[in-house]
Amino acid sequence: HGWKSQFRYMSQPKLKILLVEDDPVLGYVVKDYLQKQEYEVTHCTDGDTAWHQFMKNIYDICLLDIMLPGKKDGMELANSIRKKNENIPIILLSSKNMDDDKIAGFESGADDYVTKPYNLHNFFFY
Repeated sequence: HGWKSQFRYMSQPKLKILLVEDDPVLGYVVKDYLQKQEYEVTHCTDGDTAWHQFMKNIYDICLLDIMLPGKKDGMELANSIRKKNENIPIILLSSKNMDDDKIAGFESGADDYVTKPYNLHNFFFY
């Protein structure tokens, strides 16, 4: 009689995003925006670090800048990720918008290719 029943609603698990962007300001802005949209975001600034993160965690989607410092650029990273997981969505982010660049991006295993500057409001994942 003196107790209140409490109902606990299970929230949907957050989508986990691997964001690879070498520009620290842009990376911060994108990460901050995505977190405000209730996504869980790991931000890496180079391909090698991103690959190590990918291998030790489970992600739902990968957003990869093409031009990255280090041994692995975005296309090589996309290729490695695709070999390891053929189903994970991979979106390449690039300032290069020539058709040859886009074709190379899709050949590397990417599912989409977004050119900078891009509108953050377009990043909604389900």
